[in-house]
Amino acid sequence: MPQDARAHRVRRSSESRLAVWAAIVLVSLAAVALCIAFVDTAVAQNKPAWLNSIGVETVETLAYWAGGWPLAPSLLAVALIWAGLRWRRFLLTFAVAYLMRTAAVESLKWLTGRPRPREMDGLTAFHGPGAGFSSFPSGHAAFGFMFAVLLSAYFPRCKLLWYAGAVVISAARVTSDSHFISDVVLGGLVGALMATLALRWWPPNAASKHDATTRVARSSG
Repeated sequence: MPQDARAHRVRRSSESRLAVWAAIVLVSLAAVALCIAFVDTAVAQNKPAWLNSIGVETVETLAYWAGGWPLAPSLLAVALIWAGLRWRRFLLTFAVAYLMRTAAVESLKWLTGRPRPREMDGLTAFHGPGAGFSSFPSGHAAFGFMFAVLLSAYFPRCKLLWYAGAVVISAARVTSDSHFISDVVLGGLVGALMATLALRWWPPNAASKHDATTRVARSSG
């Protein structure tokens, strides 16, 4: 393929991805606004009794640990530091996305000062910077979707599984009265965006090509 045609194809692909992400951001922000105005309080104050069952509470506990992952970044680093370039690249991408996700989520929490549903009997309010509340957005949802995007890039065959896990984590944060629906929608958007940015800088295919070149060199040596 001629160089100009290849460059044009790459540019069109990039523009197409940018348009898709712009649409996702706009739709997500519109959903957040609608949830804040019409849905959050109604859902928080009218949950069915079966959500208080032991089974649901067990899922909520597992989702809390899976979405928060207090120890996982360190364990992941120890496990992958001995692996090949592809895994080290995944670790680098994960670390950068995780730091960006944390900075974005914690900044928004501080700026908005929104109490959790259980702190105000399901009523929603924003108290502004430094109020000490931390519901908006959901850090667990941000982590879940950040990790789902990263895993889908490296292991696309299990993409549905990764995103299903992120959805379960996010839903559990709502059913446990830890977050409003708009919290998890915005959190998921933030996490996905941070992961996409990190993957744009360090895509997995570059590491795969390097691994393939290394294997060929070793086999011919």
